[in-house]
Amino acid sequence: MRHLQLKPGELLEYQEQCEKVLVRYIKRLQWLLSGSRRLFGTIVHDKSVILIDTSGSMNDYMPEVKKELAALVWEQLFKFRSSFNFIRFSDRCEKWRDQVQEPTEENCHKAIAWLTSLTAHGNTCTLDALREAFSDQAVNAIYLITDGKPDNSTTLVLDEVRKMNYIRHLSINTISFNCDEKYYFF
Repeated sequence: MRHLQLKPGELLEYQEQCEKVLVRYIKRLQWLLSGSRRLFGTIVHDKSVILIDTSGSMNDYMPEVKKELAALVWEQLFKFRSSFNFIRFSDRCEKWRDQVQEPTEENCHKAIAWLTSLTAHGNTCTLDALREAFSDQAVNAIYLITDGKPDNSTTLVLDEVRKMNYIRHLSINTISFNCDEKYYFF
């Protein structure tokens, strides 16, 4: 605890400075919670692969996921020139492209067209999708969008990711939809 002795003018100036800081803080929070940053945060990596769970349990979330991914493509990947790729996974994995792509206007349009066609069905082969992501040597970040537990044991997935990431040190980010807290694994 500190005791401050301020003159009325100093107190008024202190109050004005506090109000300015709070206004800046609120604006920053609003910015952080707007658009694609609300779900994905700020993408700071220059070569990311985004893994999209398209298993049957994601069916209710697919419209929102597609909308948010389209916003991500334009608001962050295109705007900040971040190379990217998408991998959808359910019973099997499907890459949008074989490796990360430059965020040209044409690539962004093609990526969104591909994202629009995604449908939810089948199981959740999370480990296979992570292996696919690690296979691109240019990637320096992985974003995993899922709603729950993988088909494999969570311990197995974590152990395999640890092994794959031992030398690469990729940033791995998990975005969860309606997860039961006991299933969080990253």
